[in-house]
Amino acid sequence: MKIWIRYLLGVSAGVILAAFFLDPTAVSSSAWHDMSALALRIGRYLLLPVAFFGTVVSVHDLKEHRKSLVTFTLLLALVVALPALAVVIGAVALLFFQPGVLPIILEDAVLQETPDVLSILNTVFPENALSVLAGSGQYLLAAVVLGVLTGAAMSADTRFAALLEDIADGLCRLFFRLNAAIVRLFGFGLFVITVATVLRFRSLGNLSFYAPMILVIAVTAGVVTLGLYPLLVWSLGRKWNPLLWMYAMIAPGLSALVSGDVFLAGSTLVYTGRHNIGVRREVGGSALPFALMFARAGSAMVSAMAFIMVLRSFSGLEIGMASVFRVVIMSLGFSFLLPAVPAGGVLVLLSMLASGYGQGFEDAYLILRPAAPILLSIAAYVDIMTSGAVMHIVAGRRKQRDLPDIPDMV
Repeated sequence: MKIWIRYLLGVSAGVILAAFFLDPTAVSSSAWHDMSALALRIGRYLLLPVAFFGTVVSVHDLKEHRKSLVTFTLLLALVVALPALAVVIGAVALLFFQPGVLPIILEDAVLQETPDVLSILNTVFPENALSVLAGSGQYLLAAVVLGVLTGAAMSADTRFAALLEDIADGLCRLFFRLNAAIVRLFGFGLFVITVATVLRFRSLGNLSFYAPMILVIAVTAGVVTLGLYPLLVWSLGRKWNPLLWMYAMIAPGLSALVSGDVFLAGSTLVYTGRHNIGVRREVGGSALPFALMFARAGSAMVSAMAFIMVLRSFSGLEIGMASVFRVVIMSLGFSFLLPAVPAGGVLVLLSMLASGYGQGFEDAYLILRPAAPILLSIAAYVDIMTSGAVMHIVAGRRKQRDLPDIPDMV
């Protein structure tokens, strides 16, 4: 059975159970949230070792074939360009459709901890380099940086280069297979996550004031992921059928939309990216983790659109283009500080936008908290679709893609 069918069955069963047979106010609902947290851990269980050894092999191969500079330049350009396009499209869509203002209700809530460059560097370079391999999934950036350094240095000593390459290659294949086993069975995990997610949505209360904003954001997300990205995949990715790319992204997109967790969906994309998109390890091993961490187009786009709504709601007037441009630039810039935030990136970005914008708006984003779970899900969906587009385009441009036949797609 195809992976996306297993995921769809799990999601459908979860929606039916949570919508018609469970009470979100019952004591038992907390058990579903606990099981959902466990499922999220299992889903992300092998992403860090897969990313580390995949980066080692990828960087080593690219360096050996003298393709690293061109490949990483293209990767960097896409990681910046795709989020920039998404944020601009989101801001234009919001200004064009102009949904109604939001209710000014500031809920009591703990302000989000916002990352900064120094804290990220402290995470990337701990006192013991090997500790990043034993840390949580939030150490993905540190593991990838260590993988880049290891892959670049492997061929320095020719006596042991072949041995080190065989060890890294073997471990990369081992963890890929283990991750594949989890992905194939994760329809059950997605069922549990869906139940908890639907119960959380049912407890949100009346969202009628937020419905126009959510509708505009959702439609914009659909235009970006089902319109812009397939066009870029076709035009920049060596003219591969964009419908096949969208088909290949069903499973990762579904897992991100339901869970709101980019790294969880990234574990699925590791598997489907190889078998459905045909990306070779030489490119995919390093392109995917970098895209997962830095190409957070969804978080940037949703945060920019939501914060513009906050400004309009508090001012009661149309905000000027200078303010919109400022929000767009800040959203894009701050999104590159989210490599350690697998879920909840929108709330972190909104907190950073509010603090950076100032002028008394430091806690104004709290009016969005009732709609936050929906915004997080939309953002994670766009984030993972962006990672898939980046990985596919880089592989296509560098001719590191083995296009699979449709019957062979998982």
